[in-house]
Amino acid sequence: MTHLACVCIAGMIHWIHKWVSYYEDWKDLVSQLPSILVAIGIMDLIYDNYFIPQAFEFVPDFFKRSYELGVSIFLLEFFMLVVWGTTELILYMVMKIFLLSTGLASEENFTMYEALWVGCVSLPLSLLILAFAGQATDHFNLIHKRGFRDQKIVTLKV
Repeated sequence: MTHLACVCIAGMIHWIHKWVSYYEDWKDLVSQLPSILVAIGIMDLIYDNYFIPQAFEFVPDFFKRSYELGVSIFLLEFFMLVVWGTTELILYMVMKIFLLSTGLASEENFTMYEALWVGCVSLPLSLLILAFAGQATDHFNLIHKRGFRDQKIVTLKV
């Protein structure tokens, strides 16, 4: 498993980079909620994998953590900017074409509520991605064990 500190630092670097680069897009937190959920899912997948090659097994821990940090930053940025960014753009274009061509929303109405329109599709998709990531890493099982205690079932035979 990748060191948790490396994954957390990669996540902080990603969000600081996003806040600095695209500050105007952060006015509405609701429109960024799907991106946050997808980033958490990707960080969960990164945390669950081990990226150190066998050639690095005998190098000092500092170099291992530096390598893990670099790989974590690269994977998180790649999946968030390329994969999820493209997915959000496609969802936006499909939603805009669908709503305007069918006449369900006017151009003025769409521009006023575009974060809501796109969020109606991207939020369930991001929740699905987060659920798949949690299932793939088997971390739902850890949450379940902490939240529920084992109970004995007693049956009475008469």
